Amino acid sequence: MADNPQTLAISEMEDENDDRGNISQRNNNEGDDEYEDDEDEDEDEDEPLFKYSQLGNEFLNIMKDRATTCFAVHTKFLAIGTDFGTVFVLDSMGNCIAKYDNVHGGAIRDISIDTYGEVIGSCSDDGKISIITVFSPKSPVVLSFDRPTKTLALAPNFARLKSKTYVIGHGDRLSLVSADWLGRNKFQAIDGGEGTVTNVRWRDRFIVWSNSAFLVKVYDTLARGLISIIQRPTTNDFRPELYPTIINWINDRRFVVGSIDSVKICAIKEQTESHKPQMLTTNMPLYFVEIVSVFKVADAHLCGLVPYEDKMAILCLPTEEAVERDRQEAEEDDDLEWDEEDARRPQLRIIGDLYAPKKKEEHSNSLPIQNFRKYRCFDYSLVRDECESQLFIVTPKDIIIAKPRDQDDHIDWLIMHENFEEALALTEKLRLQRHSVKSVGVKFVHYLITSKNYKAAAIKSVKYMGNDKNAWEELIEKFKLAQKLKEISFYVPTGSFRLDQYVYELILDDYLKTDIEREVSVALQKLTTLNQQLSQSEDQIIDSNQDNSPKSANLQQYRTMLQKQRLDTAKQLRSMRAALAIFLGHEDVFDLIDKYNLYETVLKHIPRLMQLQEVRAMKMLVENTDKMQIGVVVKMLDQLKHLQLAYLDKLFEKDPNIAKDHHELQVELYAEYEPKKLLHFLKKSTSYSLKKAYTICKERKFFQELVFLLDRMGNSKEALTIIVSELHDIDYAIEFSKEKDEEELWQQLVEYSMDKPHFITSLLHNVGSHINPVMIIEKIPSGLQIPGLRDSLVKILQDYKLQISLQEGCKKILVNDSVLLFDKLTKTQRRGFYTDEFTKCPNCQRSLLLNQRMDDDVVMFFCRHAYHKDCLPARENEYSCQLCSNAKSYRKRRIKKI
Repeated sequence: MADNPQTLAISEMEDENDDRGNISQRNNNEGDDEYEDDEDEDEDEDEPLFKYSQLGNEFLNIMKDRATTCFAVHTKFLAIGTDFGTVFVLDSMGNCIAKYDNVHGGAIRDISIDTYGEVIGSCSDDGKISIITVFSPKSPVVLSFDRPTKTLALAPNFARLKSKTYVIGHGDRLSLVSADWLGRNKFQAIDGGEGTVTNVRWRDRFIVWSNSAFLVKVYDTLARGLISIIQRPTTNDFRPELYPTIINWINDRRFVVGSIDSVKICAIKEQTESHKPQMLTTNMPLYFVEIVSVFKVADAHLCGLVPYEDKMAILCLPTEEAVERDRQEAEEDDDLEWDEEDARRPQLRIIGDLYAPKKKEEHSNSLPIQNFRKYRCFDYSLVRDECESQLFIVTPKDIIIAKPRDQDDHIDWLIMHENFEEALALTEKLRLQRHSVKSVGVKFVHYLITSKNYKAAAIKSVKYMGNDKNAWEELIEKFKLAQKLKEISFYVPTGSFRLDQYVYELILDDYLKTDIEREVSVALQKLTTLNQQLSQSEDQIIDSNQDNSPKSANLQQYRTMLQKQRLDTAKQLRSMRAALAIFLGHEDVFDLIDKYNLYETVLKHIPRLMQLQEVRAMKMLVENTDKMQIGVVVKMLDQLKHLQLAYLDKLFEKDPNIAKDHHELQVELYAEYEPKKLLHFLKKSTSYSLKKAYTICKERKFFQELVFLLDRMGNSKEALTIIVSELHDIDYAIEFSKEKDEEELWQQLVEYSMDKPHFITSLLHNVGSHINPVMIIEKIPSGLQIPGLRDSLVKILQDYKLQISLQEGCKKILVNDSVLLFDKLTKTQRRGFYTDEFTKCPNCQRSLLLNQRMDDDVVMFFCRHAYHKDCLPARENEYSCQLCSNAKSYRKRRIKKI
């Protein structure tokens, strides 16, 4: 604390022994620290922090005959002041939204925008200030002062204040201007007489300004008093108008001050409790300023200074000493490259960890500014857009926008530095706007070609080129120029997606210069020679036959040998052509195989044929099993297990027994590649080892397949155990038990379900017709809570009631049918029996109707047999049909005999 409480707290940046007398310094850093430059610590090039673009569109036309003198940014718009006194309002793309021509007669020196983005204040060398209501038909309010106005700041909430307060620096005076209740302006002098006011910034309740006397002051608008004076470095070598003091707020209680090469971070703090009693009797301010950090900018002069996130962004120009030193180092070291143009360019630096004792430069980049040699420190400014986290580097003729690099920019940087693996890995994980796996992959393939890694480029092309015809043709053209078409020929699309015919002809033409073509040429030459020899031998045979020469038989034998050689050579030629076609991946190879019956010849090329066109190759293999042995094909596809399975699967669909020798292999393949088809195969086939299949399914925990295998092996109990303990599928268990309909299985299922309430519920719902629900209910442990038990019992009772109802209904139907049928039988039996003189008695074989014995009784049975009464033996006055009785007796005797 100051010894004299009435004295303002003043902090000095350079000289602690100031001659101001009773002045207190609140500075935690006794000396100036120069931040660390770790450029030499890491030789690898670091990724840039920003990407740069130029503000364009209408702004470029505006700047053709004007120069920017000041600039301000708001989330809604950009505001630019020019050397001709015009204020332009632009959008973020550089398009002009509004233009104010007649508000100033000289160069505009400062622009201020209120927090709401509704009002713009500007001041100029002609002594005028203007208050512009943006997006309003109201004309700007213009006030004139008797001195040039270099800077102004609107109250943060200016648009909402009735007093419309702002602060203006005119000459060596700083005045606070506000409107009274009648709308008249009131002027309150805050400072004056110590030098031209060059820069003022207002935030919350505090105003900070600087002047040409190398002073920075802080004013409390609520207390209406000055709370601190900060002495900036004084030196005769640097004129204040050429190296202005830069002030920017970090937050409501912190601000940064920069001048020449020195940066000071200041904090506004409230007086401690111990000093508050003194404040009641003295003029001690409520707040004081404490300098919390001081550092110097290495080898450069400040042009701009703004807080950036938790860091500090610095715009600076390299000093002549730094440029000369770099030049001398480059002359002494031949390995160093030095360009004076780049060495003198303005730089954007990011300093991290602002409050650490040692500052670290995290980023430094020379800026792409045109005509930078014409500009000096006061021509530049650095402005931050807080919402977008982007920086504006402002020059008289240009505005460069520095935007944080996004993930797409990171991918660009990785590609530029040939780190394609990492770029591809990130592209697969992230959702990017400008990059995709395909676009990065295509660049990777072209990079591999440039690096002469043709084989890797060919392999990667399949993954990244996809069905992009133009990309494929561009790639093949590069392989052609490198004379490496053979490398890409294995991977050229040959399926449903195809390139233009000329591409395949190009590859074929290249292959005509290879060993395969020479073999074909030799075979053709040999075939031509054999044809000539056959023709000569035919002439010789004709001549020998005419001369009756004994050489005729030898010539005929020789001709036969030549014919055989010609057939062999022709077949060899066709095989080589087929191999060439396969090698080229041409679909016509299948027509060639069919035409010349080359099935056996192409057996060794089956993997390539399958990869060329799987459907057609599979059809050829399945339809020609007599010519292309199944065992050979399976062996050829041994390294392509998925194709091996596809082949065996097609054979199984055609005939389940045609490849039964390979069914055990098929079980393994299904388990590995097509588990969903395994159960169907196990049910249809009987040509595999149940034990081996059981082992495979058990290792892979294929429980449904295990249930089937155990059932087939006769172990239904273990199968049921797997259903309930592994699959936990009570419905499946019930269906399985119903299918087997074994009492032991039902008992096992009931016992297992007794501690599983939802199992009991399912049993009660579904097994009423197979087991007695009462047995299940009696076995339920006491106290066990079963969800839905009431509904289950109700359903059982309803089912029982329905069963009783059905039984009663059936009984009624049966009784009714019995009555009807009995009545019908009675009526039938009561009907008369027709007989005549031709009807004979079965016993006496005489006619039933005898004229001489008309009084004889006749006995007729319901079986329609009739007898003379006297011909029937009477048993207690009961008669029986002899024919029917004998038939029954015979059947009984036959049954006993059997």
